[in-house]
Amino acid sequence: MVLKNDSGFSLLELCIASGIMAVAFLFIIGGVVDASSSNSVITTNTLANTQLTSTLEELRGTPFTTMITTTPITVDGLGSSAVISLAAVDGTGGLATFPITNAATVAALPNPLEVRATITWRDVNGRLLSQSLATQFRQ
Repeated sequence: MVLKNDSGFSLLELCIASGIMAVAFLFIIGGVVDASSSNSVITTNTLANTQLTSTLEELRGTPFTTMITTTPITVDGLGSSAVISLAAVDGTGGLATFPITNAATVAALPNPLEVRATITWRDVNGRLLSQSLATQFRQ
């Protein structure tokens, strides 16, 4: 009688091992995709913050009357839908959107004046995102 050496894998064992490896690869790929998405969000938020800081710094060097008549500024790097809006906090706590041309509104602005810059854009997934930054200016 000749005995066979059964040291190999059966077809069932290979199928089970392949299934376990496929599930493991799906989890690994999902983690890589999530990390990539998070990196994209962090990059766009950093770019938006840089744009806001730059905008407020540009305003710092302008005279008050020129600053309050500034029109919304174009944005680079966040897509064509990105817009920066500027507003001043008036004496009642409300917002007066730039450009401010009404003489009565200008006269009622407090000193120091809080100016808020808000950037709004759509990310690659179509979600509407917004970020704001504020600083105070002396008249």
